[in-house]
Amino acid sequence: RASGASASGVKLRERPEDRARTRSFHFFGIKRVDSGGALRGLPYQNLAQASKMVRSSLGRAVLVDSGLVGSEEYPFYGISVPDFLALTEWLPHEVLKASGQVKQMGEADEVIFVSHQWTSFSHPDPAGNQLRALQTQIRTLSKGKTAVKSDYMLDGGYQYSMLTTGKEWAKQLPNMYIWLDYCCIPQPGAAAGGVHAAQHSDHREGEGDLVAQLKAAVNSIPSYLARSTMMWILVPPVKHESLDGAICDHNSWRRRGWCRLEFAASKLCAGDDMPVMVINSATSTPEYCCPCDIFKLCAGNGDFTVDEDRDAVNKTLAKMLKAKVEGYAKEDLTLSRLMQVFAPVFVPRHAYGSAALASEGGSALDRLKKFMKWRSDEEEKKWEAETGLNLLTLACSMDDGAAVDELLAQDAGEVKRLLAAKGKNMSGKGKKNASLRRREPMGQKLTEFACDMTPLLAAMTFASKEVVEKLMDIGGDALVEKDGLALLGERPCLFRGAIVSGRCDNIRLLLERYPQYASALNPHFGTSALHMATGTTACRGQKKVMETLLSFPAVRETLTTVNSPVYGSVLASAMKFNDQDPETVRLLMKAGADPSKPEVLHPIARKMRRMTAVGKFLGSVEARGFHKIFSTLPARWKQSPIHVAAKTGDLAIVKVLAEHENFPLAHYADSKGRTPLDLCANDTVKTAIAELVGPAAVATPVVPGNKVAPEQ
Repeated sequence: RASGASASGVKLRERPEDRARTRSFHFFGIKRVDSGGALRGLPYQNLAQASKMVRSSLGRAVLVDSGLVGSEEYPFYGISVPDFLALTEWLPHEVLKASGQVKQMGEADEVIFVSHQWTSFSHPDPAGNQLRALQTQIRTLSKGKTAVKSDYMLDGGYQYSMLTTGKEWAKQLPNMYIWLDYCCIPQPGAAAGGVHAAQHSDHREGEGDLVAQLKAAVNSIPSYLARSTMMWILVPPVKHESLDGAICDHNSWRRRGWCRLEFAASKLCAGDDMPVMVINSATSTPEYCCPCDIFKLCAGNGDFTVDEDRDAVNKTLAKMLKAKVEGYAKEDLTLSRLMQVFAPVFVPRHAYGSAALASEGGSALDRLKKFMKWRSDEEEKKWEAETGLNLLTLACSMDDGAAVDELLAQDAGEVKRLLAAKGKNMSGKGKKNASLRRREPMGQKLTEFACDMTPLLAAMTFASKEVVEKLMDIGGDALVEKDGLALLGERPCLFRGAIVSGRCDNIRLLLERYPQYASALNPHFGTSALHMATGTTACRGQKKVMETLLSFPAVRETLTTVNSPVYGSVLASAMKFNDQDPETVRLLMKAGADPSKPEVLHPIARKMRRMTAVGKFLGSVEARGFHKIFSTLPARWKQSPIHVAAKTGDLAIVKVLAEHENFPLAHYADSKGRTPLDLCANDTVKTAIAELVGPAAVATPVVPGNKVAPEQ
């Protein structure tokens, strides 16, 4: 599934009211406001003359020579926004194609890629809830009175604020196209006897021209996405028609392997950062989301109806990853190498890494250098000085044990130098002279990962226990103490350390050798190792990680004694993060966590809320994001973890909490008079939770379903 894009002019203008503190990068429909100065390098008005680029009126400059553009096996179709709004029911691709309502997309066409989860095995949306939600949102935006902004993480964590004004939506949308799988690629199930004909969820089964075309369209995803203008994630909560008690929403979308593929691919497209907008309902204002969660949602480890699809997904992402690496290499070699280091976030290391070159012969170190495009000694000496990284850091990140052995076999002085390496701050966040690539969220995430990165920290995150042991044995206590608790992790949303990456052997090795880190707290956030484990996911082995940590008594004690000013209790932290493994929640409750216990507000949190309010008033993008965080802390309203879970809306987690003996005690009103049921963001989830907790807990009327109908 994908969407296409684009090729009209790109403009850059500065908003006068922002000159004193920020600059606004305006790409027709999307303004990006960060702390940087004017963009360096190729002037935007000259992009049309750059033969290797495809221009986009929404700001994405796509690399034509990435190998993805124009490589589709099945043509790239789209349906115009006016024609889509005229639909009264879902029509399959074949019907729309025959009537001329979908057409092949050209370079000048702006296409919105709509990613969604099918709500039955035989039809994408039998009740039409997603159709009505999407049509309602488009009509609302087209009226020109609704602006779409970035979420609090883009503001606070990245200082990268995005904005599309109502006026710009009104101008752009009528001339745009929509790509959505059911409308734009072959649907053999529908053609076999109506839209409800198929009785299985894999419509690629069988034979015939349509099946072959569908397979070709699926294989064309990289090309479709490389040409995309922007992605919309359509996730209004809807009951799954084929699965009893299941709800399709943002939580379930995040678990689906193919949906994860689309999300990851949106950030692996070469060129400018692709905007991703989340539509949670027909009426709530959408938001642009940050890419943090890409590093937690490994597509190959997602849920698939057909297990063999994992290989196909990994193959697709490996192709896009290589193109992204090559694209970065043309502008920024450091980002290119960091993307190679981060490859396991997207695909298994065996699918993309220096060890995969073993068949080419030569030493492991030579293969590593080839993979990393290592240059002359003089050039690389300068690069090491600029970045603080070296070959040992890269070899540990690659989990290339043979290359590590070669490097550690050198003389003692050289080994000591290699082990002492520490990554420098290369992020473009808040830096006026930084390149656009390093100011973009993906570039920020990569450079944030590299900052303070040591060979041992890289090994703890990506390498085997054997590699970690070798480093510890050579470097001794001093080497471990230099990184300390960071070897396990720093905070739940940063993909660094053994916990977030799911390296249980490395966790156990560190805590057995250095038990002082079992009860250590992060000095900046007051988080324990268990807090960090709540930030990982089922696909990263969260249950096994939690079991490993709880097997140490000192870690287990922090479950009920540590309360972070930002993240709260360990259980509340788990409730705030998406993608929790239900078995992990059971482990926490079995170990003593109480889901009914109100959260405690720290004085420092109250102080930070007031300070960020001032910064927000003065126009600070970062302060605006952090003010949202501190203003919505559950502890501010004396809410329990069950309140938090109800607000998040993950029904599977709420069902697990309901197993606790104190579950009925949590249905109290918080300091604003709201029960957990009142905090449910939508009626579908509220109905399901009401059935769990019983009529005594229902404080407000419950209306099932999505009642927003399309305008005629």
